[in-house]
Amino acid sequence: MISTGQVLIGTTPVVIDGTFNSEFRITIHNQDNTGTLYIGNSDVTVSNGLGLEKGQFIQIEMKPGDFIHAVSTKTGHLVSWMKQV
Repeated sequence: MISTGQVLIGTTPVVIDGTFNSEFRITIHNQDNTGTLYIGNSDVTVSNGLGLEKGQFIQIEMKPGDFIHAVSTKTGHLVSWMKQV
């Protein structure tokens, strides 16, 4: 099963869709034209997060109950995701 979506990220950490009852892979794509997206746990900041530059993407293997959070230095930062179960 594949599902997709988009979310607007701001200066407060936001969960990117990823919850499921079995293992899955999530692809996160920084759609923003100028800003870096920072991903990590619920305490992610622009100082401690993994940075994804404009246009970059990452695939992460996830376990049930895992969450990926994202934050930006600005509001309205567009992020796309695809979940493969």
